[in-house]
Amino acid sequence: MSLSFHSTGRFFESLWPFPEGPRNCHQLSSSACRPTDPVKTLRSTHNPPALRIMTFTGEIYRNLQWCSKPERLLACLLASGRVVMLPPLTMKVIFIVVGMALLAGNSLLSAAPQGSDRDPITVPLWPDGKAPNGDHSFDSKNATITVHRPSESNGVAIVICPGGGYGALMMEPEGHGIARWLKSFGITGVVLRYRLPRGRSSVPLLDVQRALRVVRSRGAREWDCDPSRVGVMGFSAGGHLASTAVTHFDGGTPEAASLVERVSSRPDFGILIYPVITMGTGTHGGSRRNLLGATPSADAVEFYSNDKQVNQDTPPCYLAHAKDDGPVPPINSRLFHEALRSNGIESEYLELPSGGHGLNGYKGPMWEAWQKGVLAWMRRIKVLRGL
Repeated sequence: MSLSFHSTGRFFESLWPFPEGPRNCHQLSSSACRPTDPVKTLRSTHNPPALRIMTFTGEIYRNLQWCSKPERLLACLLASGRVVMLPPLTMKVIFIVVGMALLAGNSLLSAAPQGSDRDPITVPLWPDGKAPNGDHSFDSKNATITVHRPSESNGVAIVICPGGGYGALMMEPEGHGIARWLKSFGITGVVLRYRLPRGRSSVPLLDVQRALRVVRSRGAREWDCDPSRVGVMGFSAGGHLASTAVTHFDGGTPEAASLVERVSSRPDFGILIYPVITMGTGTHGGSRRNLLGATPSADAVEFYSNDKQVNQDTPPCYLAHAKDDGPVPPINSRLFHEALRSNGIESEYLELPSGGHGLNGYKGPMWEAWQKGVLAWMRRIKVLRGL
């Protein structure tokens, strides 16, 4: 049985495999998909045939926003009823061009890093949309974790706390971007979208503790994570949250109805990058105000000055900070590093000569230095194995 190009196009329309795209390529003449009409361009009598064909395929690639992937381009061409108007020789040339594009696309896909086909998974932290506030009340706004899974996990998982002064969240550069970087080393990066405190100081801590429990309880079964190698990482105010997690934890509640709540919230290690640590002298004013309110009690300041909460049960930590960090002075990292060392806890502190807060916009030699340093440190303490 033979099919005309027109009937083949209708057949492809009926089996359209891309639900997010238009079902009919006639719709592609809309400004959202195709600002110019490649068929009209092709049929113009003012262009030589070869130039018209090249222009047609060029317009396809430049203008079809939805049909930008090679594997979709062929479907778009076949699904267009107007293809029947094109001469057979023209169609042969177009199909040769498209076939080459498909081969090139497949080559690019095969050359992509392993794990690129594993989409992140977002998981709500609290059941039934009821997130506790720590005062017997509940928040309807839930916190989430997004799990970035490598194709071949080495068992390590890290809960990542983005910064933002406890008033916002830098989700991409200090969250998902970090998770993708960790993923390239076989580490499962778990990005925590924690609730902003607005003076409710226990809210972010409850979220990060819950995230650690979820990863530890579900990770081995669902995400190839070793429950004995679950760490926490944070940047700026997220570094304060991570340092709170390594100093304020519990072993779980064995009698809890929830299996998640039965496991420990203690991280196995901490990674603190230009963190806020103290709520006293040298703190970041905005982070303190957003976390504790305008007039915090002396007890609250003491409790959340995490350099004063270190003890012999605190897990090992790696810290990095720039000397010229104005918003969050390096005294924060120094205080925590000294507290760890005085309690006999493994700690490594990298003080960078420059970079400011954010280390030159998350790029360059200073940014790369802490990344190299933390990987070497994780190997040294035997968290990373075989790399």
